[in-house]
Amino acid sequence: CKFITPVNSDILFEVPFAVGRGDVGWNIGIKVDPGNHPYGQGSNYMSFPPTYAYSFDRQDTRLEATCGFYEINSDFVQQLVQTGSIRISQAKWSRHYLDNPPGASASKGTGINWPMLRYADVLLMYAEAVNELNGPTEEAKAAFKRVRQRAFDESVWNTKVDQYIASNSGSSEDFFNAIVNERAWEFGGEMIRKYELIRWNLYYEKVAKTVEGCKQMANDAFNGTGTLPDYLYTKLAENGDLQILNIFDKVAVAPDETWERLSWLIAMYDETRPDGYAEWITRDWDNYINGSNISVPQGIVRYIFPIPTIGIDNSQGVLKNDGYGFGF
Repeated sequence: CKFITPVNSDILFEVPFAVGRGDVGWNIGIKVDPGNHPYGQGSNYMSFPPTYAYSFDRQDTRLEATCGFYEINSDFVQQLVQTGSIRISQAKWSRHYLDNPPGASASKGTGINWPMLRYADVLLMYAEAVNELNGPTEEAKAAFKRVRQRAFDESVWNTKVDQYIASNSGSSEDFFNAIVNERAWEFGGEMIRKYELIRWNLYYEKVAKTVEGCKQMANDAFNGTGTLPDYLYTKLAENGDLQILNIFDKVAVAPDETWERLSWLIAMYDETRPDGYAEWITRDWDNYINGSNISVPQGIVRYIFPIPTIGIDNSQGVLKNDGYGFGF
């Protein structure tokens, strides 16, 4: 934990963890295997689906800052993330970023702080609120622009910021949808997306689109019909960083023999399963999109907690959980 107050910092408030406290970089962030290095062990319990990573604009600098396509093995060497389930990590945090390595046997208690409120959040909340009241005004668009300007190099602001926002300002609905997308790219991995989607009543819709998007990626990779890479070519740079030749594109043949060919989106297709998809694609979100033969109307908000039994009993017949598929 460091007491630092940088000028023009984006972070307005964060939860401070002293050294030996906090699990950031242990259960969320770049995975680090224990071994021949002084950084200890860090897992990653929360991964991004590939549909999220590939929703970014190629020139959006937040892609690299948010999505970690690598993990660190026991020899402290970067390697491609597990491809069987495409476990893309949250690159914003990792124990290997620490100035002082915590020791080979360390795990929890990284001392890495957790951001709670950022200025980018304030700007986008302001833009959203103004849009709800008065539509995409100049004030709302100006707040939106400040967030996107930081995400792109100034040389492309005309197309990626000004023209992008103008093209999404035709109506209040268009502007709102652009904000929904922007918040996904800006706050990836910061564990607020679920609650935002619930607030907007978009949780079911977005989860269903994620599943269908993963299925389409699997189909395209297996059938050779897509443009995204079914295989990735990787190698280590001289500084030890993992280089990926073709994050966004298919490459038939590597430039030279120094590149290693590894399965990527093709790993999402599993011919041994009845539906042809890797198990995690449908299993992980079953309960939110009527999977596992749940007899619930499409789009039902199963992510809302049911009314407790004692509440049902004490209401004398007024309250019910009917329609939520909880069975009581």
